[in-house]
Amino acid sequence: MTYMNCTDATAYMGQLADLFARAVSETLTTEVLRGVGVEGMTPSLLAALECLHRRGVGGVGDLARDLGVTYAAASQFAARLEQKGLLVRQHDARDRRRAALRLSTRGAQVVDQVARLRADRLQAILARMPEEQRQALLDALEAFLFHAFEDAAAIERLCGRCRIPHSPQCVVNQMALARTGRGVKRPCCTPRSDAPEGGGTVPNA
Repeated sequence: MTYMNCTDATAYMGQLADLFARAVSETLTTEVLRGVGVEGMTPSLLAALECLHRRGVGGVGDLARDLGVTYAAASQFAARLEQKGLLVRQHDARDRRRAALRLSTRGAQVVDQVARLRADRLQAILARMPEEQRQALLDALEAFLFHAFEDAAAIERLCGRCRIPHSPQCVVNQMALARTGRGVKRPCCTPRSDAPEGGGTVPNA
């Protein structure tokens, strides 16, 4: 395939990247959410739900750091998930302002359902591609990710939202080693304080 009438290959790659991001969002998130059967479930709420699933238990501050949003935004995400019965909030007996967040049984079922639907949809797409194209796509995605981030904090946030099982060979860990000389430590492995970090508005959800 060639880049049609565009004389600037970089510009065309930018257009393809935008189309790719939209296609991934539509086929592996938006369409999947339609099949989950949870009214009002959005990509942002799903990201928060998956983050808590990886962490196991955490506070609003942990959720804010892992998602790269404000404390206020994470708090509203947690409240909306709780209203939908997907999250359980356990208050500290000594300080009611502090609470541990964990998924409810229904919340864990939704995460598992999303994972299965995503895998099915991705498999259907990949099955239409020749083997050499699938391998080329894998190599290109890993190469792009490896060179996409320079900032250590951004790499840590990326790790916090990653669905790849954590390992030293992970592309995100290799990226961190190349940029900082040390690997990332999976956020869910490190309990953190739940102290508020300022206000802010909720991102479009």
